[in-house]
Amino acid sequence: MATLLHHIQPWMQKSIAEFEARMEQTIEGMMDRKVQAVNKHLDVFELRVLERPVLAIDLSSFRWDH
Repeated sequence: MATLLHHIQPWMQKSIAEFEARMEQTIEGMMDRKVQAVNKHLDVFELRVLERPVLAIDLSSFRWDH
């Protein structure tokens, strides 16, 4: 049994390392897509804010104390 484990262990370690690398790449890809989606929403929000008409503020209604 020990001999079998001795032969299988390097293969298992390699398989685990490859799986971890694939998972890391998958997670990085997911995070990149999420960041891109957030940036897109922020850009849309910024455009909406910039496209709004500027409201004129009537300063005559303010009381100025000196």
